[in-house]
Amino acid sequence: MKDNTLLLCILLLSFSLSAGQEDGFVRLAGGQDHSEGRVEIFHNGSWGTVCDDGWDINEAQAVCRQLRFPGAREAMVSFGGGNKTQFDFDPLKLKVVWHKHKNVKHLCLFTQYLVQMAELSLSYSVADFVLGDGNIWMDDLGCIGTEVNLLHCTFPGWGIHNCNHNEDVGVKCKKESTKRDTIEYSLYHIASLSHQLGELFDSGRDCDLNIAVVVDNNTIETLCAHKVILSLDSNLKTLQPDFSSLSIDVTSVCSQHANDFVRYFYTRKIKVTLSSALCILKMAFDWGLVEFQNETLSILRLFLPEDPTFQSLNSIYEYAVLTEDEALQEVCVRFLAWNCEALIRSPAWENLPFDLVKALLSRSDLVVRSENIILNGLERWAAARENSAIPEDLLKLIRFPMIPVVDLFSLSGSQYSATVSLKTEEENSALPGQMEGSIQYTNRIVIECEGRYVVHVEDFDDVAGKNIKFVPSNAELICPCDSNLFTFKMVIRPHYSRD
Repeated sequence: MKDNTLLLCILLLSFSLSAGQEDGFVRLAGGQDHSEGRVEIFHNGSWGTVCDDGWDINEAQAVCRQLRFPGAREAMVSFGGGNKTQFDFDPLKLKVVWHKHKNVKHLCLFTQYLVQMAELSLSYSVADFVLGDGNIWMDDLGCIGTEVNLLHCTFPGWGIHNCNHNEDVGVKCKKESTKRDTIEYSLYHIASLSHQLGELFDSGRDCDLNIAVVVDNNTIETLCAHKVILSLDSNLKTLQPDFSSLSIDVTSVCSQHANDFVRYFYTRKIKVTLSSALCILKMAFDWGLVEFQNETLSILRLFLPEDPTFQSLNSIYEYAVLTEDEALQEVCVRFLAWNCEALIRSPAWENLPFDLVKALLSRSDLVVRSENIILNGLERWAAARENSAIPEDLLKLIRFPMIPVVDLFSLSGSQYSATVSLKTEEENSALPGQMEGSIQYTNRIVIECEGRYVVHVEDFDDVAGKNIKFVPSNAELICPCDSNLFTFKMVIRPHYSRD
């Protein structure tokens, strides 16, 4: 408990302004009192002035609000040792005055109001603050008048200007104090806190938890962590109330990503690559981090077309089966089915499990140029398992009538004749009577990204001439096509019925 209290104190102190000042702080210097003077802003360890290009009452309002004044009375701009002023002139007040005094009797009152405003503007023709020296940090500011901090306005960048100190600006703020119960300002330190917590994890200081990284039942390293940080994750805290049994059980390949995984709880940032994605997913699954898994899976979709070997996709499918994630299984099988010809040519094809091959051949959206490609691929798949024949359950899924006639002749009398009755007729353009009605045709459109991989397959039924199809958005595609360079293929797809 004492250690936790100490750690909390360290975290709270990280928000303090012990360094004195921070970038973007403003102050007024050289004025008659605390509510007026030359505008200075803090950056890179030192104070500097603001140049007058683009400076008007809008910028002055931002400065005064940042200093907790209700607003600005004047925006002062120096020139040659003097200054010019711009007042918070209220056009609404003018409108009210004019509408109240439209008759001639009160026209003089309206004129008097304008004269008073002009006299007020002339009363500050001489500078009321001393010009600055040193850095000129800001120039060409662009505020709209609603900002509460000068950094919320646009400007070219720190120290970018074409000025000298004769062009320093100043303000006169309204002196009424701001009511604390009606105006609030936020101290936004999330980015710096993430960095500081990352440094805390990297330092290994004040740890009260050791997380074992286990490979093949052997602890290869221990990661130093803090219970108070991990407890911020509600899912993890629910599953592991005291964190006493918390460990990371991984393969030797994934062990290199364990440190980044734990560091995520401190910084809320982690880099996901094609090689690390599955490792991170497995660790998140073991710790019960559902939200973490979902976010990683969204990133994983982006990697699907980036692995021409299909090895990682095979591993992702195995993970989906392990976690009983049916949605992920469907994504994997659909992508493999749509890119089946490339899959069959890849080294990963021979290592696919039986259930995955069966799931692929059972789909109606399998994209190949010829059924013969699938048959040859199955022969190679079976040979890799030292089987002399294709398993009967897979052989029944081959659509032999879709194989070109020339290739069918070569199969006559082969090992397949016992399973499938192969009968061909020469020089007969008409279908045999027993096959009439067994073959039907539908159209499908196949959409490829950059001609490299299939991202979408869809039925294309021309009903009453309504044959317009739109490419789905990247969010709807099975995996995105960042270049938006699509190619389209129209497929006449036969359906053969054995009934």
